[in-house]
Amino acid sequence: MKKSSSISAAILVLILMAKLVISVAIEKPICTDLNDQRYPAISGDRIVWTDVRDGKWNIYMFNLNTGKKTRITSVPNNQRYPAISGNRIVWAHVRNGNWDIYMYDLATGTETPISTDPSFQRHPAISGDRIVWEDYRNGNADIYLYDLSTHKEIPICTDPNYQEDPAISGNRIIWMDVRNGNWDIYMYDLATGTERPICTDPSSQRYPGISGDRIVWADDSRGTW
Repeated sequence: MKKSSSISAAILVLILMAKLVISVAIEKPICTDLNDQRYPAISGDRIVWTDVRDGKWNIYMFNLNTGKKTRITSVPNNQRYPAISGNRIVWAHVRNGNWDIYMYDLATGTETPISTDPSFQRHPAISGDRIVWEDYRNGNADIYLYDLSTHKEIPICTDPNYQEDPAISGNRIIWMDVRNGNWDIYMYDLATGTERPICTDPSSQRYPGISGDRIVWADDSRGTW
């Protein structure tokens, strides 16, 4: 009986493990509207994207826990490049004649302008209280940060060359940078106040992402991206 019980228990464990693996591998359609949806981002159970179903690009959200889809913006101008962290959604918005950065707080239901400088700002990213973006106020793309807890805006990198597509995780901000004649990956640490190169291979590195201690990017060192 003990042997039989042990075998039954082992089979049960294997079945549970198989179910777990299968559940992890399941692909689920989030939005299949006939119009275009682009630039998805995710935080926890919430997914955001930009959607052109009404003729202009607006921000939508889908909650995996409730199965509910919510329209976040409904103004006539274009909104693109959404990012989300917890209850906060940020995006680039062209309502003032140029791209600016806006935020919507799901907890309070309020929208807040983050940067409305007369130049344009785009490609925001957010981690907790910190929002970063690509900013053209100095005549080329630089990286700026706004801290929601201190209400202060800080330039992160204003090198004369272009810095684009920032990402942030905690105290670390990364971006792609062309100061060396090709696109490289750089990082700024808010805790230490120091900037350092992450990858300066002679080929190009673009579109970085970061989570904790890990940084990824696209690389064409082998001749293809």
